[in-house]
Amino acid sequence: MEDSNLMKLSILMSIVGLIVLFVLTSNFVDMKPVKIYEVTDDLIGEPVKVVGFVHGYRESNGHRFFDLEDDTGKIKIVVFDGTFDDDIENNIEIEIFGNLDEYKGELEIIGKEISFL
Repeated sequence: MEDSNLMKLSILMSIVGLIVLFVLTSNFVDMKPVKIYEVTDDLIGEPVKVVGFVHGYRESNGHRFFDLEDDTGKIKIVVFDGTFDDDIENNIEIEIFGNLDEYKGELEIIGKEISFL
């Protein structure tokens, strides 16, 4: 393959890659928060975003664990070490984005991004 054709192919593949990245990430950024009662086991493995108040906050081995409550219910949240560095406290309102998982028969959100409200 000639150098000019290889260069054109490289540029084309870079552009396609950037478009794919944009499409994949825009779905998560634009995601609207749902009420906690709407977070059900049929969403396990899916990304979710919820808003609520932190309760029962604790840390263990750098990981953070707490319940997030809104006016419709509560759900367990786990934020693994290195994911988020700001301080979280009880009774503050946050918006959290993460993947829904099940642990020991209970639903929990594995937090990826947290915003303070």
